[in-house]
Amino acid sequence: MTAERADDARILVRTREYRDSDWADWLLMSISLFPSYPADDLAAGMIEHRAREDAAVFVADRGDDSLAGFVEVGARRYADGCATSPVGYIEAWYVDADVRRRGIGRALLAAAEDWARARGYREMASDATLENAVSHAAHAHAGYEEVDRVVQFRKSLGDADGREGG
Repeated sequence: MTAERADDARILVRTREYRDSDWADWLLMSISLFPSYPADDLAAGMIEHRAREDAAVFVADRGDDSLAGFVEVGARRYADGCATSPVGYIEAWYVDADVRRRGIGRALLAAAEDWARARGYREMASDATLENAVSHAAHAHAGYEEVDRVVQFRKSLGDADGREGG
C-alpha cells in the first residue's frame, strides 16, 4: 500500500504479520493507544494475546525498521449485533498520527478480516470507548456499523461477610 505524507512525499507502508522483532514498536504503540494502563500490564496482555491459538497481530511496516500501526485480532464466541458464532474481533487497532487518513488503518483491518475469513468466520466485530469519536468515524469509514452504546456499572460486594475487602 502506498500513502502520502502532508508534504506529498510518497512513503510505502506494507501490512504483514507480527514478528518478534516488532515487540518494542508494538509496545510503544500500545502505550499510545491505552495511556491509562501501566506498560507492564499492556506487555502482559500482549504476551497473552500472542499465546492464543485463535488470535493474531498484523502490523504496518514503514520499511525502515519501524512500524506505523497494528491491529490485534482474535475470535470471540459472540459479539453484540452479530448473528453468527464465533466471530472475528478487533481487540486493538492503532495507526501513528503522522500517517493517519492514508488507508493504513483500513489495510490493517483488511488483514484482520482476511485472517477471520480464512478461519470461516462470517462476521467481524469491534468496539471503542464512548468518547472516542475518531475511532467511531474510522470504523464507519471502513464499513463497520454501530450496533449499540453501553455504559457499564460495577459494585463491590465485599468479602464473604459483606465487609469491604482490601
